[in-house]
Parts: sequence; structure tokens; C-alpha cells
Amino acid sequence: MIYLDRTARNFLMRSLDTALLDNGILFLGAAETSQLQDQSYRPIDHSFTFAFRKESPAILVQSIEKVAIAPPKIIQPSPQLSVIPVAHTPSELPSLKTAKQLADRGQLHDAAQLCESILRADPTQADVYLLLGEVYQGLNQPKQAQQNFQKAIYLNPEAYEALVHLALLKEQEGDRSAAQRLKQRVQRIINDQNRSN
Repeated sequence: MIYLDRTARNFLMRSLDTALLDNGILFLGAAETSQLQDQSYRPIDHSFTFAFRKESPAILVQSIEKVAIAPPKIIQPSPQLSVIPVAHTPSELPSLKTAKQLADRGQLHDAAQLCESILRADPTQADVYLLLGEVYQGLNQPKQAQQNFQKAIYLNPEAYEALVHLALLKEQEGDRSAAQRLKQRVQRIINDQNRSN
């Protein structure tokens, strides 16, 4: 769900809600829990489970306007970003450490470009998505920040910092239920760490 636009996500949730029986359980990926907007779903408190129970018949509020599904948008690459060829040895690839140094010096645009370069070479690095989310926060681009925090959480469901950042962003945009779910996940991580120590 995290890769869908709002219209497609709403359509998917309406379809799932229609298909799911009352008291049915909806399992989501770790990063997708913040996408669940429906109040008729209650989280199931079980470690490492991202499941929600449908407690009553869901009444989805539909907009008066009919939403047409738009054709997919073609995203054009930004001309300011440089492309790194895929055939690099690991020592030639830009490093997360360098990106952090750029961000620490306030060179946020350069840090963002470097993070994007790293992710083009290896899109499975949760730490890079976390840093890129922080950089976009610094650039006052909350939507891009949220997308990167969600990707970091998808790759690492225990990404404490990404969960905290995303909870704060959800709170700032007024999505208190998503913020609360994220805070509960953060608390579970803290509790699990305390139990293991």
C-alpha cells in the first residue's frame, strides 16, 4: 500500500473492507500500518504482528465527488541528479557516511542527491532511506520525508528513528490515529528491548 497513491489506496481499502467479514483479521506489512485510516479496525496486541480486527461493519465515508482513477503519472528524472553507472565496485560507490557529513554541514540538497545515488545502486538500504527522510524534513518537504521513512520501516520494521519521525509527521498533519499506532509500535520496540536486556 505504501507505493500506491491516495486514490488507489482508498480503492484497495474499500475492496478489502468489503471482502473482510466482521471480526475478520487484516494483516499488513510493518510500514503499511500507518496507512490504515478506518476507525473500525483495532490493532491486535501481539509481538511482531501487524494485524487489525474488524470490530463492526465498516462505514466508509465516501466523497460526494466521484473520483476517477487517473492514468499513471510518468515521473521524469530530475535533471540536477547525476546518474551513477551500475557497474561499480563497492569502494567506488558513494557512502552513507559522506551523505551524513553533507547533511551535518547543512548541505541538504547535496546529501539528498548522494542518498538518491546510493539508492539507485542498492535500493535495499534502510539507513539511507532514514537519512533521506531526515534530509527532506530539513528541506521542509514532509511528503517526501514520509515516503522515505515508510520505505525505511518496510525494509526494517524495527527502525525506531524512522517510526518516531513518521509518528511526528503524522501528528503534524493531524492524523492522530496513525500517529498513535506508530507510537504504540515504538513503545513495543522499547518494551522488547528492555525485556531482552
